[in-house]
Amino acid sequence: MKDKLDNYYNMLFKPDEYICCAWNEKNTKIFPVSRGLKHPYPQWISLNALDPLIDRNPTEEYHAKDKPRRADHNVTSLKNILVEFDSGGIKGQLKFIDDIAMPFTTSVFSGRKSAHFIISMENDFQTLEEYSNVVKTIYYEITKRATQLESKLAVDFKCKNPSRLTRAPGFKREGVIQELLDVRSVVTQGELEEFLGISFKAIMEAASQANEDTSNNTNFGVSVYTREYLTLGAEPGTRNDSLYKAACDLFRNNYSFDDICNVTRGVADLTEGELTRTIRSAQYRNGE
Repeated sequence: MKDKLDNYYNMLFKPDEYICCAWNEKNTKIFPVSRGLKHPYPQWISLNALDPLIDRNPTEEYHAKDKPRRADHNVTSLKNILVEFDSGGIKGQLKFIDDIAMPFTTSVFSGRKSAHFIISMENDFQTLEEYSNVVKTIYYEITKRATQLESKLAVDFKCKNPSRLTRAPGFKREGVIQELLDVRSVVTQGELEEFLGISFKAIMEAASQANEDTSNNTNFGVSVYTREYLTLGAEPGTRNDSLYKAACDLFRNNYSFDDICNVTRGVADLTEGELTRTIRSAQYRNGE
């Protein structure tokens, strides 16, 4: 058991990092990562490493600068992403993840009816904004794949926060062990981009354009970028990303899926499968 737990924690954290360990909802505290390897094993751990010395942004009267706590602004390493499902049962969830070939690093049985999958990136995200946009895109992609496979599985969007608690392996929950199901390897940016069918750069550009449209109250009229794309297309090596960014803009301007397929098909220079997959990704990203 210890060797398996060592492997789990070594994949997700550096030896000198600190995490929140919890044995019940009120009994939480910041500990060195090694605490997760000792009896009694914690029921939950924080998804990412935390500042062990201070609270960087106390927001309540009972918070204090010198009392570290679990919060997004206290996360020191943005690398782990949590994927959970609200339905489907453990066997159905494992099969679905296998069917869609989602890359992940670890999976842990919750002790009841679900698995907690963690995607641990090879390199940290540089900002909370980048982390959040990539996480949302992963959830949208999973939702899209579930729809395509006519699966009733629903990814839990509440797991998007980097300081979220996740079930820790080894804890006995009402007589059932939270079993460590699998430990694989860290996930590279290239591997995750291949699963998403879109680059991190395109995800951030689309999010930036959406924020700009909102701040400028430009709810109608496609961007200059999109108009140029529809006229000139894109350079080789950027075709999927360019289509994704343009499709996000078109969805925000009330174009339908079929409309976007029709207006981009002649300039995208992609196979029909690549075209529709990229546009579907943009559709789910924009909540259509």
